[in-house]
Amino acid sequence: MAKDAFAAVGEAVRQAQDLARAGRAAEACTLLAEKLALYPENPYLTVTLARLYLKTHRLAEAAALLDEVLTAHPAYGPALMAQAEAKELTGELEEAERLFALAWQMRPTPYLLRRRVNLLLKLGRPEAARELCRAELEKDKGNATLYALLGRAEEMAGNLEDAAAAYQEAARLDPQNAFYRRRYLELKARLAGADALAETGRLLKAVHGRAAAEVHAWRAQELKHHQRFAEAAAEYEAAHALAPENNFYAEQLGFILHRLARYNEALPLLKAAAERRPEDQVVRSTLVKAFAAAGRAAEGAAFFTELVERYPHCRAIWGAVRRLEKAAGGENKK
Repeated sequence: MAKDAFAAVGEAVRQAQDLARAGRAAEACTLLAEKLALYPENPYLTVTLARLYLKTHRLAEAAALLDEVLTAHPAYGPALMAQAEAKELTGELEEAERLFALAWQMRPTPYLLRRRVNLLLKLGRPEAARELCRAELEKDKGNATLYALLGRAEEMAGNLEDAAAAYQEAARLDPQNAFYRRRYLELKARLAGADALAETGRLLKAVHGRAAAEVHAWRAQELKHHQRFAEAAAEYEAAHALAPENNFYAEQLGFILHRLARYNEALPLLKAAAERRPEDQVVRSTLVKAFAAAGRAAEGAAFFTELVERYPHCRAIWGAVRRLEKAAGGENKK
């Protein structure tokens, strides 16, 4: 590619990234699509546009672009990785794992390792995930992330002692990571038959800030296991207050508030989750039920209609609109 063309593509990609960061992803897609019409054989530009399509839920268009790149450049790592992500989003997990493995062969990275391990676990293949982690640990014995991934694989394989040992080593290598420490203590308590709630109660006296948020979330999970949902909600509220940037705590709080029929409190949390992940069926279904149960079906229909306009290629949202419009009609007849 000529020097001027190279510079033009680079500038277009930078502008598109700025637009996407500003929440103007549709404009970013248009900008790159126009540039791609000028440079149709540029794999970097094509993959960048495909990734934007993935982020805006235009999965079929993304897959088509990536197929074009891989037909011309079958060993192009970024395209393999993006196509793997697309296949995972559409539920084609076996194909996604195959593509992640090919991308890994081109250029092994920590990101690809995490994605491969997570996919193998999704596919119910913890032994394969475990062997992958162990092979990489032979090359990098000081990698805390690898030990944590190994811990997940061992736990899913039913090897709780090995899982606890892996998390213990991860916590030793990265003592600032509260999650590693929490998982080690949780597994240790399970193996000893100890009272996890008592264990977390003691731990809360020794930790603060985000580390305490992890412990509150752990307590919430234990309380849910014992059907003590109101107490679990209080723990998730504490975790959310300590780490408001953590979307997982916010979403779990929304789910449990819905379960407790505290619909008006649950709605803002569930709405935020749906805006982040409109394709998530569990979030969408729970939010529809919360709007209807709160007597706010018309408001819910308007919310999902707006979401359709922002994500026109996520057709599943239309089902939520129809259900809430029907519920709103019932409300009006009362």
